[in-house]
Order: sequence, then C-alpha cells, then structure tokens
Amino acid sequence: MVGKFPRQHRFVLGDRMAQRLSKIEQDRALMLAGISHDLRTPLAILRGNLETLLIKGEVFDAERRAQCTRTALRQSERLRQHIVELFELSRLDA
Repeated sequence: MVGKFPRQHRFVLGDRMAQRLSKIEQDRALMLAGISHDLRTPLAILRGNLETLLIKGEVFDAERRAQCTRTALRQSERLRQHIVELFELSRLDA
C-alpha cells in the first residue's frame, strides 16, 4: 500500500475528483455564457439608441429624442450594475 489508500481506492478518488473538476468547469462555462449575455444585451440597446440619435436625431421631436436618451441612460445603468456584480463575484472568488 502506497500512501493512505489502497491502489483501487486512489483510482476511485481520482475519478471522483476528475468528475468534480469537470462539473466545476461546466458550471463556470455556463456562468460565463450568462454573464456575456447579461453584458451584451444592455450594450446593444444602448448602442442602438445612440446610433438612432446620431442618424435620425435631427428629424425626431424633442420627446422622441428624450425617450432615446432615457433608454440609453437606463441601459448604461444596467450595464454598470452588471459590471459591479461581476467585480463582486471576482472578489469573492479570490
């Protein structure tokens, strides 16, 4: 016997550890996909509203321009909040 466990138990423990590591990696990939989506969505809406204002802002009335601006501001706040949450998660992970 080498170490604490007989050889057959070491293989079982190694398999379990490999399974756990695989599950952790799968969970990590899923979380990153979710984070990526959560960041892209408000960014796309923000960019769309800003481009709309740049391209068509002259022909929009004041209310329509204000609506685009408010939407852009809301989405920038969503994006900021997601980034804050991401930094908090990274601090917890460290």
